[in-house]
Amino acid sequence: MTRTVDPAIVGRDSRRTGLRAVPRPRTALLVAIVVAAASVLASLAGAGWGIGLVLMLLAIGVTVWATVAAVRRDSVLVAPLAIVLVAVLNPLVLSGLGAHIRERAGVITFAFDRGLVLWSTYPGIAGWDAPEDATPVNTTGLAQAEQRALRGTVEATTAAYGWVWSIGEGAAGVFRIANGYGGESLFERVDSPVWTSEDFDGSAPQRDLLLSSAQSAAAALELTTVTEAEGDVARGDGVRQWDDGAGGVMTLRVAGSRVTLRYTGGPFLSGSSSAAEYRLARSGFEGLEPPAPIEEPDLP
Repeated sequence: MTRTVDPAIVGRDSRRTGLRAVPRPRTALLVAIVVAAASVLASLAGAGWGIGLVLMLLAIGVTVWATVAAVRRDSVLVAPLAIVLVAVLNPLVLSGLGAHIRERAGVITFAFDRGLVLWSTYPGIAGWDAPEDATPVNTTGLAQAEQRALRGTVEATTAAYGWVWSIGEGAAGVFRIANGYGGESLFERVDSPVWTSEDFDGSAPQRDLLLSSAQSAAAALELTTVTEAEGDVARGDGVRQWDDGAGGVMTLRVAGSRVTLRYTGGPFLSGSSSAAEYRLARSGFEGLEPPAPIEEPDLP
């Protein structure tokens, strides 16, 4: 008996057999969603390049897979959607997008128990062990006090020995300290001008007046701890510092005829903030591992 086979039926059967080896568009889309979500989480968590490389290879694989599905299964919506998803949400694109976001909004991370964390609002300072409780400081009043105190030494040596003092070009005043994550902390620093004179002749009378007037300035600022940081100021070559143990430091440096005097203080909780405000702001970051800063905070 002769059996006749319809070529159309054979063609349909062959096509069905071939399609079994081609992934379904819905499966490709599901995998694309998983890869895209993992890429976003890895980017927010600051995962290393190793994880990023694996996810990038998976994204490329999904792109090839979905392209084949789109062509062989005539998918005009689901498979292309999978391709778009991994094309937009892959580690390479997210890295560039993350850099742009950090520039505009600061560091953003993800925590499973609280979602997105905006580190630009962190009240402390990157790399500095912020206290759990802090007392606000009248930094404007402190800046005025240190100016009066240091000027006392300047005026005493000028009146007695005709010393001429100059002020350095560095910034002086009260400055809010950046938190290192694209925003400002609640802390400030206080800087005096750097006073410099080249008129010290090394004599005992000039040395005694310089040291006694500097000691008076330190006492006025309640800087009670004295440290010979380098050399011996009393012998005309060294650095002496007075500090209050709370961030305020006055430094006297003598090098031959050159004398410099300055005050730096901080970090101090801004007088415009309150202890309660600081505790509330800090509570939102408790238990989190600080990310790498995007800028170096200007600590005293």
